[in-house]
Amino acid sequence: MYLDWKQAEKLIITNVFRGLSLNPSYKYGRKIILSPPYKCRIKHFKGVEGYHVQIGKNKFIDVPILMLEDLYSESIKSKGEYSLLIFRKLYPSLSKNSPCYIHTVGKLFEISGLAIRSGRSSYWIKNYLN
Repeated sequence: MYLDWKQAEKLIITNVFRGLSLNPSYKYGRKIILSPPYKCRIKHFKGVEGYHVQIGKNKFIDVPILMLEDLYSESIKSKGEYSLLIFRKLYPSLSKNSPCYIHTVGKLFEISGLAIRSGRSSYWIKNYLN
């Protein structure tokens, strides 16, 4: 049984915070610069709470909590796999313009304890049995 979104969101908020490096082996570490209650500035999510993540020397992306909810829910529907295909299905324009979203979201799920990396661009959502 998968965690419901409220439980998953709590894990994300608890484990992903300002200053955290999502991937220390990367030059810039995909560092969390701002965390909720930060208000995202990207087009379709303007004003929605989320994360502001550094992905390069001078490049940043916003990852809204609403996006995480959509991707988590769709991953569960897809037999528990979060992948490039899931991201492209829900956010085709973002996957073309900024492919780093796919990895960043996967790392957010992994660090929060919701997923295990299973490939270059794929993660398995953990199944919690009662």
